[in-house]
Amino acid sequence: MYFHLLRSHAILNAVLESHAEQGLAKFETFVTLKWTLSDTDFLYRTVEPLALSYWRLYRTREDTFPLGDSTILVERGSTMVALSPRLLLEISTNRRTSEYQWDLRNGIKPGKLAEYRKRTIASSFREVIFSDRPTLEFWRHTREFEKRVAALRDMSSYRALMAEQLAIMKWPI
Repeated sequence: MYFHLLRSHAILNAVLESHAEQGLAKFETFVTLKWTLSDTDFLYRTVEPLALSYWRLYRTREDTFPLGDSTILVERGSTMVALSPRLLLEISTNRRTSEYQWDLRNGIKPGKLAEYRKRTIASSFREVIFSDRPTLEFWRHTREFEKRVAALRDMSSYRALMAEQLAIMKWPI
């Protein structure tokens, strides 16, 4: 998931902004990134906490999970990833195990779906797609959607907008 996050234009731009503030050229950022991703100790420290966390997969019979443009939804203690409109993975990073553990849930409770909605909206930059227009319209009229639109409109930098999420992920910038 860490590596998928690197594909996010927002996170990459936040890292580039941070490095530019430190006087580093883009070239230096990409060289450092290459070195970091070649470091097996770093890779292990990044993957191990996720691998030894508790995984839960929610599956539904019909399309339930709109897909945002930032699919890895990280908060303290939990990471959510919509794998498809019918599959949602939640990794409880505060529930560590000594071996791989997971469970499968048929359906999803309304409170958990509301949490997914809030996280998806809060992490999206450009678009959210879904097969059901009324669901998208409902999302568009929520308080969290209004807040996100205002934050994006007033955005001074990707780094400022991503600061909280980058801190949660312990991102090295």
